[in-house]
Amino acid sequence: TGGSNAQGGSGEPTGGAGAARGGDGGGGGTAANGGRNGGTGAMSGSANGGASSGGRGGSAGSTTGGTSGSGGTMANLPAGVSAMFPGPDATNVCKDPQLRVSFDKPPTLGSSGTIQVLTSTGSVAASVNMATMTVTDTLGGQGFSLERRAYVDGNTAIIYLPSKGLAYGQTYSVNVPAGAIVPSGGGSFSISGTTAWRFTTASAAPASLANVTVALDGSGAFCSLQGAFDALPSSGSTASTLTVKSGNYHEVVYFKNKNNVTVHGESRTGTVILGTNNNNLNPSTKGRALVGGDGSQGLVIENLTIKNLTPQGGSQAEALRLERR
Repeated sequence: TGGSNAQGGSGEPTGGAGAARGGDGGGGGTAANGGRNGGTGAMSGSANGGASSGGRGGSAGSTTGGTSGSGGTMANLPAGVSAMFPGPDATNVCKDPQLRVSFDKPPTLGSSGTIQVLTSTGSVAASVNMATMTVTDTLGGQGFSLERRAYVDGNTAIIYLPSKGLAYGQTYSVNVPAGAIVPSGGGSFSISGTTAWRFTTASAAPASLANVTVALDGSGAFCSLQGAFDALPSSGSTASTLTVKSGNYHEVVYFKNKNNVTVHGESRTGTVILGTNNNNLNPSTKGRALVGGDGSQGLVIENLTIKNLTPQGGSQAEALRLERR
């Protein structure tokens, strides 16, 4: 039995039914509090008014599958914050963004308060309760138990929203209560109201899904691999290439009946899908892998790393599991 890291391009895995069967995952820490290496690459710009790098590349149907857009400005950030994604008043934002707040030093995550994403009418579109350490979500049509989807990556606090929580062509505002994200050295960070952290999603999905880019910084049509898989038709025959740019993608990914798909990482070591999933969270062979797929023909996954952070001896876990049926 090996560790739970699966690196693309390393040859065909062994194991029954086409499954990549590693041993219990190597590396300490859980998804909620384990150490992470490397910056997220999520934003550039500063509190001095630099421009965000969150613009989306290409026109609809191009090799990036995105739409041209604006990442918003970085001129009016809260005190102590160096960058946010989506940027304040950003437009053409991916429908599946992670919320990112960067500081000059690593922040910590609180254990109270609810981070909310509100619609233009004030209703709650998505929320993350920081006091809840295990949550449920539906990924690719299957229910999963997940560790709290909040992480610290370098100097950035990252909040993953529930799957399919946002819609195209909508304006949202984000509220973060004091104590949910704590700057290094103490102090307080909070955002409230309808204008302080506001963004608008792209008007529609990409016109073509033949070549789609996934990027944490919003330069692609999608910001998560799960979001890109969800957009593909079930049991389709048209080939699709999902190019995943470098960065740490804190995701559990599941898909079913997605045919002729190539998932290509920008860098084998720089494009990393990581997180915690195991038999304690989802007690079944089909549910406990970090990346799992069923009933998908003509699938290629290459040039990236998949890392299940379940510690050795913690529970049975796989990095990658694939079954044709």
